[in-house]
Amino acid sequence: MSDFIVLAWRQAAEGRAREIKEGLAADAAWRLAVDGSQMAVYLSCDRPLPLLRLPGVTGVIIGSVFDTAEALAGRGQVADLSRLCGEPPLVLSQRLSRQAWGGYVAVLPDADGAPNLFRDPLGSLECLTWSREGVFVAASRLDRGEPHAPLDVAIDWRAIAALLRQKNLSSVTVPLIGVEGVDPGVMRAPDGRRWRLWRPADFATRRAAKPDLEPGDLARVVDGCIAAWAKGRSAALCEVSGGLDSAIVLAGLRRAQAPLVGALNHFWREPEADERGFARIVAEQAGLGLSEREHGLLAWDAAKLARVAAAARPSFSAADPNYDEAVAASLAAFGADSLFTGQGGDAVFYQMATAALAGDLLRGAPSGRAPWTALGLLAHRTRRTAWSLLFEALKTWARPVTPHASVSFLTDAAARSEPGERHPWLANLKGVSPAKQVQIQALTNNQSMFGDSLRARAGRLIQPLLSRPVVELCLSIPAPMLAIGETDRPFVRAGYEGRVPEPVLLRRWKGDLSVFFAQSMAASLPFLRPFLLEGRLAAEGLIDPARLEPILSRDELIWFDHSGELTLAVILEAWVRNWEHDR
Repeated sequence: MSDFIVLAWRQAAEGRAREIKEGLAADAAWRLAVDGSQMAVYLSCDRPLPLLRLPGVTGVIIGSVFDTAEALAGRGQVADLSRLCGEPPLVLSQRLSRQAWGGYVAVLPDADGAPNLFRDPLGSLECLTWSREGVFVAASRLDRGEPHAPLDVAIDWRAIAALLRQKNLSSVTVPLIGVEGVDPGVMRAPDGRRWRLWRPADFATRRAAKPDLEPGDLARVVDGCIAAWAKGRSAALCEVSGGLDSAIVLAGLRRAQAPLVGALNHFWREPEADERGFARIVAEQAGLGLSEREHGLLAWDAAKLARVAAAARPSFSAADPNYDEAVAASLAAFGADSLFTGQGGDAVFYQMATAALAGDLLRGAPSGRAPWTALGLLAHRTRRTAWSLLFEALKTWARPVTPHASVSFLTDAAARSEPGERHPWLANLKGVSPAKQVQIQALTNNQSMFGDSLRARAGRLIQPLLSRPVVELCLSIPAPMLAIGETDRPFVRAGYEGRVPEPVLLRRWKGDLSVFFAQSMAASLPFLRPFLLEGRLAAEGLIDPARLEPILSRDELIWFDHSGELTLAVILEAWVRNWEHDR
């Protein structure tokens, strides 16, 4: 897995810094990339991250940094940072957030040499911070027992309770006392002060709206971002689900002449979860054979969960350990250095069918068709009457979108939210329409795609549809234009006519794994019951066994959808047990 470590210290901690550096020098997994008088940067030897030195300053940027203007023009180009120099760290971070994008962490020392950190706005590269005996450490992962690791960490149970209430807080929460995270789009000063330099809401207001865009404009930016991510790849594998989003990504990879080594499809025997017919058409048009991998029911056990429970943040990217392990094995079998997926497309292209879209129509947001025609299309898609959509839209006219509670079986004490407990992207949405609030909420949920997993350790996971230029552009397109048509996501579909096979382009339904997960939950009951009912979350008074036990029956799990809340509880339970083990 591609990782980094940054060390910074004052003169008083010189001895301890020397000891940490000697320990890292003896570890074959790391190489010293920057060696300064009071700062050092290490990169993992396995698939090392790019490292850019800023001219005229001691700062560096770790990770992939691409040019925004080039992406908007449909081209993929590494950013030219030669003019990003001679400014204070905050100004440099602001300019970087506007002129460049990618997956990176910028290390920008101030006049005294202490590092300011700026993490890219979408957060695809992790950044954690802590102190070790006077030495400041910033790193993409936390390995216990290493010379640079914090001496003492403890589980932050209040943070665990918050995650049980709102899963989407996982991207901005490190539930360990003694370790902090740098949020996406935030600059952290050496004294701990933070400046949020990027917010999705800034691109989703009426003032920022771009109703004159054409579908081809969006396709051009998507192509530019895919081309940028394809640069430097030696063997790229593309996951082809059979849906629209992965077909768009594969089309972009072919246009960029990426070094594709294969197309990968995972399917389940349930008819609604087997999309091989569509995936084969997509792969054939791209001139690739389709590697098909069948999955049986997921049966959780402690060993599977422990493999992905060691990161500093609980990872929901590997919630299906069988799938995660199979993809990691496929990366190795193909000799691939990267996996491209279409994840995030539902949020950016607006697949959601919601009454909030009627609210945007009432506010005068354009849809590319007459308002009553658009409302009729939305009613048909949601299987509701136009009047019921209008009534719900009026009822929630001035009410901000509120995230649904993640878990229903919390104790009364754990269910009580703390003041201001909202994802920062969902705070202060003044001027953002109801449907755009839904889109921003979907984007917060997609942050979990960047979590730790076996497949992320086996190769670089790339979700190009969650690239900042694509996200910003889609936020600025009125929601009814993106979402309302004869099919879902009509705007982006129009931009890919002739490039995506027609059966996929005109497809009116999506694959559905709900039956698979329901049956998997039922098959996992012998493990789930003691793991949760007698687990640490219950012992700490966060989940209520009396409320949970009726859910843990085969009939309940088959007939009612509890997979989301049970997955959340299982992942957090496994994470807690891992971090309490051998402390």
